[in-house]
Amino acid sequence: MPNVFLCYARTDADTLDELIEQLATLKGLGVDPWSDQDIETGADWRDKIHAALDAADIAVLLISARFLNSKFIKEVELPPIAAGRADHRRACRGGPF
Repeated sequence: MPNVFLCYARTDADTLDELIEQLATLKGLGVDPWSDQDIETGADWRDKIHAALDAADIAVLLISARFLNSKFIKEVELPPIAAGRADHRRACRGGPF
């Protein structure tokens, strides 16, 4: 089952919701999308994000001006995705949406 990490700026949550709705049609094919909206209240959200990145086969980037200006995305989420593209031993690949 491909794990899909959805990377987005919080202010683009409406776009994320549309994408999740579209990806729901692929769940029967084993596609499992994940976003920070899946983090339960009280959970260590940084650990959950790192775990989801580690488990991801694919990262979908919802690129916008707000995405490009996000310090958190640039410093926390993009480095492991970029490393996945450079390190062929790691399966995670990123792509824009």
